[in-house]
Amino acid sequence: MNNHKDYTLTIKPRSGEIVSIKIPSDTLKQLEEIAQEKDMSLEALIRFYIGKNLREEISQKFTQKLMNSTLKVLSKHISSESEREKIIKEIQSELI
Repeated sequence: MNNHKDYTLTIKPRSGEIVSIKIPSDTLKQLEEIAQEKDMSLEALIRFYIGKNLREEISQKFTQKLMNSTLKVLSKHISSESEREKIIKEIQSELI
């Protein structure tokens, strides 16, 4: 009995807006060189960098919110501040 299903990948185009930014000439030259080395357009490289850093920022923001919520819940159930800090440090070490 074969339970294999066929899956297709569909890419949904997202709407966008044009933004004009001023980039120092030497930075632009370096970006162009890197884009050429990666065989991609300058625009694609810049979008890649923005997307990558945006995802990192969103992830950090989520992690901080999660840690704040965890501390809030721990404060309701554990009166010892040192014990709460110990638990928070342990959770943070697991996230690395």
